[in-house]
Amino acid sequence: MISRRLIRIKILQILYSSTKKSENQSILSVEKELFHSIDKFYDLYLMLYLLLEEISTLENRKIEIRKNSLSKEGRKIAKNELTKNKLIKAISISEQLHELKNSRKLNWKIYKDFINQIYKEFEDIFVGLRINRK
Repeated sequence: MISRRLIRIKILQILYSSTKKSENQSILSVEKELFHSIDKFYDLYLMLYLLLEEISTLENRKIEIRKNSLSKEGRKIAKNELTKNKLIKAISISEQLHELKNSRKLNWKIYKDFINQIYKEFEDIFVGLRINRK
């Protein structure tokens, strides 16, 4: 969830900005700005969970593509490291998270390049782990 520290920081930022802007700013507008800011923090929090699921989905797609091309050549296919992860399994089956995702209209569709970049970094880490295990 959203930490108390983040809420305290945001409250102080909004109070400071309200004193610097003008004396005419009402408490209701400051409160509205605070709740909007907290809502954005919560969206970011949910997006981080959804990022893990999205990276796992990308891994599944890439492995399916490799299966189709490598199985013809008879080569060994890489393991699904992320889809075996318990946290990612829990995220992907969480109905509450998906309901929040749909109600808040959160998705990673426009950030495909970012997801691919993060996946490549994860892939490099997993390759390093496999080498160290052997």
